[in-house]
Amino acid sequence: MSIVATSPNLPSLADPVAAELEAIQFDLYRDVHKGLRAELLALPVRIGRTDPEDPAAVIAVTTRVHHFLELLDDHAEHEEAHLGELIARTDPSLALRVEHEHRHVERTMDTLRRISDDLPLADPVRGRVELHRLYLATASFTSEYLAHLSTEEVEIMPMLATTTPVDELLAVNDAIVGSIPPERMDRYLRLMVPAQNPLDRAEMYAGMRAGAPPEVFDHLLDVATDELDANSAARLRTDLDLVS
Repeated sequence: MSIVATSPNLPSLADPVAAELEAIQFDLYRDVHKGLRAELLALPVRIGRTDPEDPAAVIAVTTRVHHFLELLDDHAEHEEAHLGELIARTDPSLALRVEHEHRHVERTMDTLRRISDDLPLADPVRGRVELHRLYLATASFTSEYLAHLSTEEVEIMPMLATTTPVDELLAVNDAIVGSIPPERMDRYLRLMVPAQNPLDRAEMYAGMRAGAPPEVFDHLLDVATDELDANSAARLRTDLDLVS
């Protein structure tokens, strides 16, 4: 598979044009990565427009950074616990590269946490500079993490699709979903649902309906309704045959 050259400080960016996406019957990464990518792209913009003289706004944006980094930590732990051995069994060198990428982005995430922790304590003059520093650091991190997502989506997933039975991939997905506490799942969904197209969204919710108790599914559907405009929420209910 061809590789697009990037900065030597970043993971290599895999080439989506060369990826054998047609072979993928079930994509472990698609839905969650859409949500993570949406927040990755939104955070620098949100930080860049935050008023450094508004303490509440600074606290709100740094809290959002922390919450997102918690999800990224959680996401990496799930991948390493449930996918690490499977990838290593199929391609040990790729598994080592993914582990290296995880450690690489974790170091940047530690820097983002430190800047975010210090920001609310800064005086107004220093706070303006540090908020801009957080903006630049988050923008750079976005580049790093987008490259990492590309490795998983464009190299790992097509490889797994051709070497691993779909039932095994579905079992891995079920294990990951089952390990996520309800409150954390809500936070994932609030990122994922608005970032999905209607077909992907309906497919994901159909799968959740098949595996969750009715009261749990009703709550998850409420989360989607909260995050979508009226037309998109109605489309989801129609696609799920929930229109009375």
